[in-house]
Amino acid sequence: MHGEICTRDIIKALLNQKKSCYVPRCKGQVMDMVRIESWEDFLALPKNSWNIPEPTFNQARENALNTPRGLELVIMPGLAFDRTGTRLGHGRGYYDNYLVKANAYNQSVGRPPVAT
Repeated sequence: MHGEICTRDIIKALLNQKKSCYVPRCKGQVMDMVRIESWEDFLALPKNSWNIPEPTFNQARENALNTPRGLELVIMPGLAFDRTGTRLGHGRGYYDNYLVKANAYNQSVGRPPVAT
């Protein structure tokens, strides 16, 4: 999305290090994070209406909140951040709502809150 940091290099580095990498997939107002398996998998993703690569629903993918690991880190887009890390987003609440779910899930599996 215009004005946001490009995460392609971060995604590529994570995948090259054999780290688990999850990317957003939205349906209506609900966002989940689903796993991508490789750099080639990421490059093959179709682009959504914001021109962002996004997995489709016609292929089964691991959901980050259905694993014993949960998530350790979420890199989120934002228009601005203050010195305490408070984020100004685009106002739709996708990431804010997702973090509530992710932190509740992490707590249920004995993991610390998600770092942002």
